Amino acid sequence: MTSLKVLDQKKNELMGREELHALLEHHGMPTPVREEILPHLENVLKVDGERILIHKIFTQTGKGESLLKVYVYDRKEDMPKKALEILQKRAAKKGKKKEEAAAAEAPKEHKAEHKQEAHKAEHKEAKHEEHKAEHKEHDHKKEEKKE
Repeated sequence: MTSLKVLDQKKNELMGREELHALLEHHGMPTPVREEILPHLENVLKVDGERILIHKIFTQTGKGESLLKVYVYDRKEDMPKKALEILQKRAAKKGKKKEEAAAAEAPKEHKAEHKQEAHKAEHKEAKHEEHKAEHKEHDHKKEEKKE
């Protein structure tokens, strides 16, 4: 991220928060996610990140700029419970996506090992079945000789 500039800021006494619009420049990069923007907002606003809610990120296609709508609450307790739930859901989704991405990027060698082990197990099972069939045939011949 290149820069973050606060465009306007106003106090909303009723909601116990400051509402601001900021311009985030990120030329040559995709739109950053909230987790990447939050530390920059903390530095610029000199506020604890737990009190900051990035409400919206507006990005025009092809532009390396995003307009942010941000709420900075006076106290964490002033944040609406619904907003906290949304933040927690977003964080949980991000965590799942990261886990899925990590699983998808598992080394090919590891996958090859599993294939090799599966092949060995199949081969062993086939040998076992073949051995059982030979043993059964041998027992059958013994019974025929007795008769």
